[in-house]
Amino acid sequence: MTVIQKLTTLGITLFVIAFFSVGVHEQFHVLGASLVGIDSYARYTWTGGYVVTLSTPDEAQRQVIRVAGGLGTAALLMVLWYLAHRQTKYTDWELDDALSFLLIATWQFTYAWFDGTHLAFWGNILGALFGLAVCVLVYGRKLIAWLYDR
Repeated sequence: MTVIQKLTTLGITLFVIAFFSVGVHEQFHVLGASLVGIDSYARYTWTGGYVVTLSTPDEAQRQVIRVAGGLGTAALLMVLWYLAHRQTKYTDWELDDALSFLLIATWQFTYAWFDGTHLAFWGNILGALFGLAVCVLVYGRKLIAWLYDR
C-alpha cells in the first residue's frame, strides 16, 4: 500500500468514527437527562445535533446533561481504542482504527467540559488539538514507520 492509500484509509476511518460519534454523543446527553429525571430526545442536523428537554432542568441537572455526552462517548471510544490498540501489538492493520478511536475519545473528553457553554466552539478546537497531540505522543513513531514501511 502506498503512503497516499494509507493516509486515505486513515482519513476515511477517522471520518466514519467521528460521524457515528455525533449520534453516540447526543444519545449520551439523552441518557444523562434520563438519569437526572428529565425526559428528552435528540435532534440531528447537518452540523451535528442537540438535545431537546421536555421539562426545564435545574442547574445541577443541566450540568449532568452537559457533560454526559462527551464523557459517555469518550468512555465508550476508550474501550474500543483499548481493543484496537491491543491488536496493534501484533499487526499494524488496526493502527488507523486505534489512532482514530484515541483521537476522537480525547477530543470528546476535552469537549465535554465546554459543551453547552458559550465556550463550546473553543472546547471543540482545544479537544481536536489535544486529541492530535495525544495521538502523536502515543502513535507518532509507529505511524511514520507504518506509512513509510520502515
